Amino acid sequence: MAVVTITGHLGSGKTTVAKIISQTLGWPHHYTGKIMRDLAEQRNLTIEEFYKQLEESPDLEKEIDRKQAGIINSQDNIVAEGRMAFFFPSQFKKINVFFKVDELEGARRMKDRPDNQNRTLEEILTKARDRLNTERERYKKLYGIADHMDEKLFNVVIDTTELSADATTDLLLENLRALI
Repeated sequence: MAVVTITGHLGSGKTTVAKIISQTLGWPHHYTGKIMRDLAEQRNLTIEEFYKQLEESPDLEKEIDRKQAGIINSQDNIVAEGRMAFFFPSQFKKINVFFKVDELEGARRMKDRPDNQNRTLEEILTKARDRLNTERERYKKLYGIADHMDEKLFNVVIDTTELSADATTDLLLENLRALI
């Protein structure tokens, strides 16, 4: 049927909705962020420290991306979540989804994550902005991609700022039914 890729702003609900969509469709969920978080934990690093390491070791990032690219091109009926997922080719029909969110609402949502419990909203906002800028630079350098957050590159764009996870899921499922 299709490969559904999901990416978007930090705190937009990507992982929450990707898990629900995956369960609803009965499709596997492949999540690059989990790979990165697991690698950070194995190295006793925060996720921010791990991202710094990626800046210094582009081969590590390319290796992670190659794994996801291989999955996207070799498996049908999957939900693939990750910053670069929609750039990878697939022999299957691919539906690229982008979730956007107001940055303050995104930071509020990220405050609930265990690694952000002791951070202020302003600290979370600053880290999110820094991460976005760092990603833009890395992806331009690694892949020649000017803006990996350009909404015009996606089949489906959903603003989750005012939506619950369930409402976002319903809206995405409605869009997927029309496209699959």
